[in-house]
Formats: sequence, C-alpha cells, structure tokens
Amino acid sequence: MTITVKTIWKTQKDDEVCATCKALDGYTWSFDANEPYPKQLIHPLYGPVYDLRPAANGSLIKEKRGRRCRCSLEHQFDVSGAGTDEDSRSDKQTPSIKIVEE
Repeated sequence: MTITVKTIWKTQKDDEVCATCKALDGYTWSFDANEPYPKQLIHPLYGPVYDLRPAANGSLIKEKRGRRCRCSLEHQFDVSGAGTDEDSRSDKQTPSIKIVEE
C-alpha cells in the first residue's frame, strides 16, 4: 500500500491576494507518507514559501509583502495498492482525504 500526501496552496480568491499567492494558487507538493514531512515548502520559482516549524508561524509570503498572508494549505492523502485486486481496478476511484489548514 502506498500513501501519498499532497499539499495544495489555496488563496482566498479575492482582490487582496498578492501576485505571488495568485501564482501559487493550486500549486501542489507531493510527498511519500512514509517519509518525514519537510520543514519548509519550496516552490521551484519562488523558493521557500511556507515554513512548518512552530516558531516560523506558516507562510513566508507575509514577510515579503509586509502583510499577513490569508492563504491556506489543503492536504490530501491518496491511498493506492490497498485491498484486493478487485478493489484496485482502474475504474474505481482512489480514496482521498482532505484536510484544510488555515
């Protein structure tokens, strides 16, 4: 059984969202659930954008923009290879759990 954690950047989708966050909206990081979750989320163009360490308090975008970032992270857990051969047929959907962090 394989469990993949997908972390998706979500904006408030309004006029107050900065250009950086608009560009990040919907960007997805994928991780193997058996590996340690990273301390920072790093975007290939924008570099570190979210710090998961308690002292950092989340989004790093707010520091660059001089305002508090209102974006959130949505976490999805995709499970594959679980159950019998009948359960793993391609016409069945992979179970997914969403957790939204604000």
